[in-house]
Amino acid sequence: MSRAPRSGASERALATRTPAVTRARAASSRGLASASGELLAELQRIKATGDREALKALVESCGTRINPAWRDEVLARLKALNLPRVIATVPPMITPVRDAGGKIVDATAEQTTSLDAYIAAMERVWAG
Repeated sequence: MSRAPRSGASERALATRTPAVTRARAASSRGLASASGELLAELQRIKATGDREALKALVESCGTRINPAWRDEVLARLKALNLPRVIATVPPMITPVRDAGGKIVDATAEQTTSLDAYIAAMERVWAG
């Protein structure tokens, strides 16, 4: 059973253009929350039922329409930031805090700034 998103969902967002940039904004926070909830519910339904036709209809109606001018603007703004194309986030090292009996009662988190140090520490943990 294929269901399309409710009509009017696209009316919940507005695009504004200034000389420098295009911005999308929600017409109302309730409208954004409602549209997000509807989309999430439909995605969950599709996942639960394996409804390939509904997934195809959803992607074709919502996921394939790209405004080329907006895309080009976003890419130009991204390029101007001179950010690396690939980044690695390094999670904190979580260390258990044990009581006198050896039971874990808490944990500490220490931020690691070196990916190499994080990998080396994890290899020590995995080695046992």
